[in-house]
Amino acid sequence: MSSSNALVVASRAAVPRPALRRARPWRTAFLVLSVLTLLGLFWLYQQLAPAFGSLSGAPLSVVIDGDEVFNGLSLPSFSPLEQLVAVAGVLLAALLVAVIVPTVLLFTLLTVGVVLLCALGVPLLLASAGVLLLLSPLILMGLLAWWLLKALLS
Repeated sequence: MSSSNALVVASRAAVPRPALRRARPWRTAFLVLSVLTLLGLFWLYQQLAPAFGSLSGAPLSVVIDGDEVFNGLSLPSFSPLEQLVAVAGVLLAALLVAVIVPTVLLFTLLTVGVVLLCALGVPLLLASAGVLLLLSPLILMGLLAWWLLKALLS
């Protein structure tokens, strides 16, 4: 058994370097959208906070189908966190409306388009195919005349 205390020094070229990670654009976009969303929530909170203060004398009552759900609820008595959650709820409802309404309209237009295609397009396609089938001898004679005329002129 022999022991070696030799120091081995490798050159810099031989040492593998870790590959640099490329930033993915979707991560950057998600981060930017998240920051913009938080800034939008903060701005909306700043805009609606004075409105909560002006409602101090007006209690809120909610009536659904003739049944009183809340009575005498005072909005300014909410904590700032509860007010922020209320603003986030309003923003979420607006976002849902902004997504759902165009989706329903697009689906409705697509359905109407498919129904019109089936009700009008398919019969028109079949009628035009029938007319072409009936006129095929005339079309073939016209093509033959065209080819003969081209052959005679050239």
